[in-house]
Amino acid sequence: MNVNTSSIKTPSKQDAIEILQKATGENVAKIERFPTGSQHYVFDVLTENNKQLVIRIGTEETRGHIAGSVYWHSILKDLGVPLPHFLFSETERNQFEFPVIIMERLLGKDLVYVYEELSKEQKKKLAFDISAIQKKVGTLPSPTGFGFARSYEDSSLKSSWYELIESQLKRTRIRMTEVNLYNLEYLDKTCELVKENNFYLKSITPVAFLDDTTTKNVIIHNGELSGIVDVDFVCFGDPLYVFSLTKMAFLSNNFDMDYISYWLANLNLTAKQQKAIMIYTMIHCVGFMSELGQKFNKNEPNEVKREEIDKLKTIINKLMKEYGEKNIGAVL
Repeated sequence: MNVNTSSIKTPSKQDAIEILQKATGENVAKIERFPTGSQHYVFDVLTENNKQLVIRIGTEETRGHIAGSVYWHSILKDLGVPLPHFLFSETERNQFEFPVIIMERLLGKDLVYVYEELSKEQKKKLAFDISAIQKKVGTLPSPTGFGFARSYEDSSLKSSWYELIESQLKRTRIRMTEVNLYNLEYLDKTCELVKENNFYLKSITPVAFLDDTTTKNVIIHNGELSGIVDVDFVCFGDPLYVFSLTKMAFLSNNFDMDYISYWLANLNLTAKQQKAIMIYTMIHCVGFMSELGQKFNKNEPNEVKREEIDKLKTIINKLMKEYGEKNIGAVL
């Protein structure tokens, strides 16, 4: 979701300080906003009592996201998903204007910042851990719909996985048209491949998975998984979608593909599923293209460098060439 911060009130560092003090009685010794994140306002806090905390604050437009995080937290913790402990949460306007979660700060950093420091064995262990967590999440009961659920009662769920994919591509088209950094040929070709393979996509049942355990939100400490953060949704559909998103994130960061290969080895895929990964990765690539030049929850969009634009073009050209070479005349 592209949050228009010019039309809604947004939380400040002072709001975070006041919320923490009123909600927990803790005073701030040091506070900084995390530079990542495109929807919430997330602050890294050290209290006067030397507690390391994180404050996630939403806006009116993202209130449902914070509510989703609170809804799924205990459900996922009971499954054994390593989530941070919540000290306080509010999704309605009981004490505060903004929806908020105050949680422990997990030791470590996002995978993107430490991946190149990991050994092959550490990458293999991490891939096994994430694959095992996704399999645990996959045991959750299925709802009647597909998509990014803030709860089992979420009315935004789609009637099929194919419909969900189409809606993702429509959002991508809107974003790409707004910023106009790319022509639409790559998106059009991706849409054609999705339509050609609609039988497979329509056959998917709604299996639960965490949709954003990629190079971010996966926290690593001393080479091992510390936990997973920022789970606002549980997605119901094809769990290969998050594997493909992770693959795309690795390609975008020019990382080696060891972790991806180790995770793939845990999946025991059919030939059809391997083809699906190729299509999903292209869907994510055009999605990455559409995010360049977007403001999201920042005051101004980040500067887009020519090399960033060209890098994604190179990636999708390679993906489409690989798909054509392996799947000439074939559909899922």
